[in-house]
Amino acid sequence: KLAIIITKTIQELGLSQRQVQQRTGIPQARISEICRGKLKDISRERLEDCLQQLGHDVVITVATGRHDGVGELRVEQSDRALETA
Repeated sequence: KLAIIITKTIQELGLSQRQVQQRTGIPQARISEICRGKLKDISRERLEDCLQQLGHDVVITVATGRHDGVGELRVEQSDRALETA
């Protein structure tokens, strides 16, 4: 899901993969792989950093599980801005 958001953001901003490389420091070839959903050897942290460099806020929320067993990991996209204190 993070790669999909990255791809949509690149399209919405009208950026070339080279421009994304300049903003994020991620090689153009890796940007191409991300946009094609080829995420082998690309960490979640790197995708999160890429989103930040493209202007997104990345928020991780840990919630108390209300069930037995293993909790879930979920990525959600929000259009609301973060409030700063």
